[in-house]
Amino acid sequence: MKRKFLRTMACAMSVCMLSMSLAGCGSDAGDSSAPESSSPESSSPESGSPEDSGTESSESAGDEASESGSSQAEGGEDGAYVNPNGDLYPAYDFGGIELTVLGHNDLGNLDPSGENLEPYQVADRQAKKDYIEKKYNVKLTFVPNPTDVWEDIPDETVKQYIAGTPVADIMNCNYTWVASYVANNILYDFTDSFAGSDFYMDNYKFWWGGKNYGISRSMGGEGLYYNATMIKELGMEYTPAEMFDRGQWSYDDCYNYLLEMKQLMGEDEYPLFVSPYYWMLFGAAGNGTEIMASSGNLNYCTEPMLECLEFLKKCVENGLQNVPRKPKDDGTVGYDNWNYPGETFDKGQTVAISHRAAWQADAVKGVFELGFVPYPWGSNVTIDESQVGNSGAYKTLSDNYMHTYFDGYLTCLTNGIESKADPMQVLSMVTEWIGWDDSLSAYVEPEPEEEEIITAPGWLEEDTIDKELYHFVEERQRLELFNPISDVKGLELGMGKNLSEAICEGGSLRSNMESAYNQDMQALIEMKLVPEDVFKPLGSGEGSSSAEGEDSSAEGEDSAEGDGSDDAAE
Repeated sequence: MKRKFLRTMACAMSVCMLSMSLAGCGSDAGDSSAPESSSPESSSPESGSPEDSGTESSESAGDEASESGSSQAEGGEDGAYVNPNGDLYPAYDFGGIELTVLGHNDLGNLDPSGENLEPYQVADRQAKKDYIEKKYNVKLTFVPNPTDVWEDIPDETVKQYIAGTPVADIMNCNYTWVASYVANNILYDFTDSFAGSDFYMDNYKFWWGGKNYGISRSMGGEGLYYNATMIKELGMEYTPAEMFDRGQWSYDDCYNYLLEMKQLMGEDEYPLFVSPYYWMLFGAAGNGTEIMASSGNLNYCTEPMLECLEFLKKCVENGLQNVPRKPKDDGTVGYDNWNYPGETFDKGQTVAISHRAAWQADAVKGVFELGFVPYPWGSNVTIDESQVGNSGAYKTLSDNYMHTYFDGYLTCLTNGIESKADPMQVLSMVTEWIGWDDSLSAYVEPEPEEEEIITAPGWLEEDTIDKELYHFVEERQRLELFNPISDVKGLELGMGKNLSEAICEGGSLRSNMESAYNQDMQALIEMKLVPEDVFKPLGSGEGSSSAEGEDSSAEGEDSAEGDGSDDAAE
């Protein structure tokens, strides 16, 4: 079966009705209205409805993705770069103006002056830059991030914009920073421009709060990884991936599997470890729900969400998952959820199954035989029961069985760009430079000369059900809006603390989540991140009916974790 390494997918980027403006922090710099002739190719209007997003495995998100343009290039005279798809891009003349480019993410991987480059890489990047500058009659100048401290980049970018000195004209930013940038009116709004053009495919347009801010690719690769060496040594009849393949990975099936495993393990060994927040972030999609609905309401207390969280709570209460408590400086107890899997699972010790990102999974390659299994499902997801027990039964899972991604790269422009050049024309130029040819409506994927061999991801064995399942969930990924929202500076949420109290300390799950729902909805409304009318306060014992209708995925870590947890983004 032929698969593209960079593929598109449904992701519900219609996003909540976010009126992203922080009081006192906005900027009037730049008019977001589209200038005349703002489309590279003026054509029939599009519906404008957000549906899909381009996606790439996080394995490709570094140098491999960045050199994609070079790998497509055909050598010209004297080693000059020639884009075989260059005819897809009109050769706009920018009159020799200078545009600044933030040397970050995929754009940073085009900088000839980047660090630790081989001579051929410098030459390739310079040739491509020369090609773009000559074709468009433009000077492109790379500028560094405003700070070397990763978590401070969005805040420093906002500060410079408000001060009237934008960091750069052209950026390639992470999804987790978009909320802050939109809230402070930094990003150019392409909504009207895209509505009058079919230059870009809908599935690459990045929608946020009903508006479009550029084109994007999303990063996948996260999920449940397992120590196949350990599990086979325990004598388990099937691996987790084989259980999923047979359609026997429901919450009940998964729990019984973990229980059997624990009975074969030592006292200080555990079948599972996933931090409570990450279980909520990723596990909810497996039960056909999401943390934040498209309306902006939080699904903390819907029945599918509570069922998802009850599973992890049950695992902790019955000794199938450890709670890595550690004392904090203020005398309270926290949880070492970030370091614990690295100190156990990654070393082939103590824990058999854990949530890992792609880069973490790749790092343990060679330590033990690594396997991959998607998250289990609950009663909100259905499967053809007649197929359960047979290989391939998972293919009958209902369409609402999904897989979470929460980050990616947005290629965008800073407000004020319209005073220098036509924004749509600039975006077209950047698209050619960055090598995202497949985002264009006119792009036709060339037929391979021979059968394509899928090697990604490199940390999973070839021709295994694990790799097949990895690609299965790639096709079912959808953006979890909550994580980028929770990263907004100054937003204090109670969910992490309340979730830890319920999962790790035996508290009432429903009452803790109801309390967190009321607190967090009010916090989101106060910061104008969600509309006020979607909030319907919940009271202890009142159930979840007022929030349940917002579960838009059902068929037919610091700020998120709160003060009670030490989880960080894994």
